[in-house]
Amino acid sequence: MTVSETLTDETDTWATTAKKQHCVFGVKKKATTLVMQKAPSIEVTRETYKFSNVIKNGMLYGLKTFRDNSKRLVNVEINSSTY
Repeated sequence: MTVSETLTDETDTWATTAKKQHCVFGVKKKATTLVMQKAPSIEVTRETYKFSNVIKNGMLYGLKTFRDNSKRLVNVEINSSTY
């Protein structure tokens, strides 16, 4: 991400000494959990004027770290003001 220090308002300032990079590391197993919002579904439709079927599948999922698992993660702050 590129950030510019030149802004239009004089009160908007960007301190180059305050740049930090947050890296999150999992130190134990099962720090994140797979969360499913929608069960897998399959839909089969016939292709028009062809000898084939169109198979559509869908599923909604994501990764989530719950509060009790957050103790298994480590946040490392890296000073990135020289980058």
